Amino acid sequence: MSAKEIIKAMQDDNLIAAKDLITQALYQKAGEAINSKREEIEVIKTEAKKAPVTKKDDDGEGMDPVGHEDDDVDNDGDTDSSDKYLKNRRKTIKKAMKESYGVFSDVTPEQNALLNTVIDKIEDESESYGLSDDMTYDHAKSTFATVKDFNSIERWADDYLTGE
Repeated sequence: MSAKEIIKAMQDDNLIAAKDLITQALYQKAGEAINSKREEIEVIKTEAKKAPVTKKDDDGEGMDPVGHEDDDVDNDGDTDSSDKYLKNRRKTIKKAMKESYGVFSDVTPEQNALLNTVIDKIEDESESYGLSDDMTYDHAKSTFATVKDFNSIERWADDYLTGE
């Protein structure tokens, strides 16, 4: 499968053989690239740091496990005004969410994770736009109001998160 073999096949007007050699070479290179990426992912997975389960062990790195959240919302290792600000912003967004679509009481854990991802995106958008709490509330309310159009939290969240 060397370049010389491909060129020789082309010079001999054996284009089918040349095409086959090129295809084999491409598949081989693609396979090597995929395996390389798989190895990188495995390294990242094994090196990923798990968040501590207790507040005593929390060093500010990593996200808190579900059900074990602490007062350090931004996970910077301390509790300060930025954590209070983020809690208030989340409270504002969740209030808008409840008023727009009703209480999300019958959601599955997967749907809850999607909703939290959407809330994170709304927080980021509000922060980047410099929105006040009232404006954040309006933005969140209009965002969650569109859930009804999709009849599915999953489809709605996918549409919102991908921007399609």
